[in-house]
Amino acid sequence: MTITTKLTDRDKALLKILAVFLIVMGFIMLGILPLLDKKSELEESIAFAEADRDAMEMELTMLLSYEKTAVLYEEERAGLVADFYPMTENQEIDKMITGMVFDYGLTARDFTVSVTPSLRGITPYFASDKALLNAAAGEEGAKTYAGDVYTADISVKAIGSAEDIRRLLDSVIDGYPALRVTAYSIAEGEKIYLGEDQEAYTASTLTLNMEMYMCYK
Repeated sequence: MTITTKLTDRDKALLKILAVFLIVMGFIMLGILPLLDKKSELEESIAFAEADRDAMEMELTMLLSYEKTAVLYEEERAGLVADFYPMTENQEIDKMITGMVFDYGLTARDFTVSVTPSLRGITPYFASDKALLNAAAGEEGAKTYAGDVYTADISVKAIGSAEDIRRLLDSVIDGYPALRVTAYSIAEGEKIYLGEDQEAYTASTLTLNMEMYMCYK
């Protein structure tokens, strides 16, 4: 006995609707949803790329700013140390100072210079902002070190007339910004012995102590 089921028009319509629904769902699941996932991943990648781009642009802006600042600092430093001497060997310092003494018709004796230039600590002027800040921090009298500025201690005796000695002293004080007179004394009317015959004559003697400021240029 064979049992058959006859589909009604209503059943056929429902089957058609189900078939269309399955086709649409398959299209959505296999086509649209993967595209949406890829779109989301692409948007996330774009967001990361834009964030990296913004960070790089910010770093580039900061780098350009640092470069401009470095140029300004270098120009400012060059102006500040323009009068300083370059790092100079002791023999050259000797030649320069004795030549300066000879230029004023004087005789140079007992020249000495510190063996190695050193970084020199400077106590700020008591009324300066730096000194006041040090005092507020309980560091009154603390010294400040001037970066890469070096000093050499120099001592020399200049022998000759009192007039020439005063001209030399005025010249060093007024005309050589990178030489600082730390102490001097003038002895007048002394008997000086010069030459192989040790002939004596009366002259004045300037004992001059200085600091010479140098830096790498």
